[in-house]
Amino acid sequence: MNIFALLLKNFCALGVLAVKMTFFQWSRFAFYVLRFTLYVSLLSACTAVHLTRPVVKIGLVGPFEGRYRYVGYDAMYAARLALREANAAGGVGGYSVELVAFDDQGAVSGARAAARSLAQDPDVVAVIGHFRDETTEATRALYDQAGLPLIVAGTVKGGGAGQSDLLCSLLAYLGDALASQRVQWVLPTGAELACAGGPDVMISAEVPPPPEVDAVLLTLDPVTAGQTLVALREAGWRGVVAGGPALGSPLFSQVAGEAATGVIFVSPYPWPATEERDDAFSAAYQALGPHVPRPGPFALSTYRATQALLEAIRATARQGKTPSPQALHLDWPPPPAVYVYRWSSATGMPELITHGE
Repeated sequence: MNIFALLLKNFCALGVLAVKMTFFQWSRFAFYVLRFTLYVSLLSACTAVHLTRPVVKIGLVGPFEGRYRYVGYDAMYAARLALREANAAGGVGGYSVELVAFDDQGAVSGARAAARSLAQDPDVVAVIGHFRDETTEATRALYDQAGLPLIVAGTVKGGGAGQSDLLCSLLAYLGDALASQRVQWVLPTGAELACAGGPDVMISAEVPPPPEVDAVLLTLDPVTAGQTLVALREAGWRGVVAGGPALGSPLFSQVAGEAATGVIFVSPYPWPATEERDDAFSAAYQALGPHVPRPGPFALSTYRATQALLEAIRATARQGKTPSPQALHLDWPPPPAVYVYRWSSATGMPELITHGE
């Protein structure tokens, strides 16, 4: 029996006793009842103070509606899992951590509006977002002005390795493993890429590519890349198609359909489903609810970013400081890593080919 049940039982016993008392005994009885009531009130207040932990908030901004909604929910479940584990273990340095999520719809205007809203909340100590290069870059200045740390996850820059590093690693793989000698690079705007060694690279959007080309490199958004791939295959071209992290998107696979089979892409982040050591993470992720899908390309990076933020809050509290944007020392981004994947026809999922630091 807990203490409150015991107190209630005793209070009821006092009530029964009161019915049997004479009028002259009421004054003394009233004194004891008043003292009992004050005791219960004080005990309740002390218990509430003991059990209630101070709260800090972390922001999560991503697209939860529209074309890129899969990105936001991939990140949302991962962040929720990290917070659930931390709070279940007794909190973070004596604090409870709450997640404040904003939908930026994958648009610059929505991203800026979310950043301004989070900057006005004094309990928010840092923000994880925005999972797209365009929205992330559009909000950096706003977070800087507010003095609010932005933890970038899910983008190329957020992974520690730059776009050039990733593409040069991919080209080296195409040259060494697939003996590609001439690569056509399809991209939306002109750019330069200087890699040490590897196959020759020509910039062109010609479909189909010239006969001397044996691989096509796509650095487009997921939808445009999927459409370009379909056009290449419909034109009869059967060479190697490779690209950046956008080609690992479920949206790319959806647009490209069967043509996605065999496509190679490079990413600074691991896919949980392709790493045996992350089986436990995948199981815990899907256990968050009855309809939670398998973790996708943004899940593990968000989970680790959230853990890094929680550790920063914990370290600040250990020093006797109140967690705040100015007090946090974040260990992010992680060391650069390069993961090379191929879309599998057997599983409909990316399979890891190779990876290195």
